[in-house]
Amino acid sequence: MYYAQGFTLTPLYQFYASMGFLGSFGMAYYFCRLKKNKKVIFPPENKESIVVFLNKINPTYTAWLKKYYLACLIALFIYSIFIILSILKIALLKLDIIA
Repeated sequence: MYYAQGFTLTPLYQFYASMGFLGSFGMAYYFCRLKKNKKVIFPPENKESIVVFLNKINPTYTAWLKKYYLACLIALFIYSIFIILSILKIALLKLDIIA
C-alpha cells in the first residue's frame, strides 16, 4: 500500500525493511510515529502526505502495529535491566564482594 501510493523509504528505513524480523522494530517505530505526526529520525521529504495516507488506512488494519511497538519497547527495557544487572554482578565479582 505504501509503495503503491508512490512513497519511498529513507535509506535508514530501507535498511530496516531489508533486515526482516530484526528490523521490524525500526519499521514499527517509523510508521507509528508518522501515523501520530511525530518526529522520526531521518524524516521523509513528503511527510505531510504520508501522515494523511497513514491516517486514512482503516484502524483495524494498523491496531496491531502500536501493540507490537509497545511490546518491543517493553522487551528492550527488560533486556536493558538484565544487562545492567549482569554488569553489576561482574563488577561485584571482580571486587570479591560476592562469591
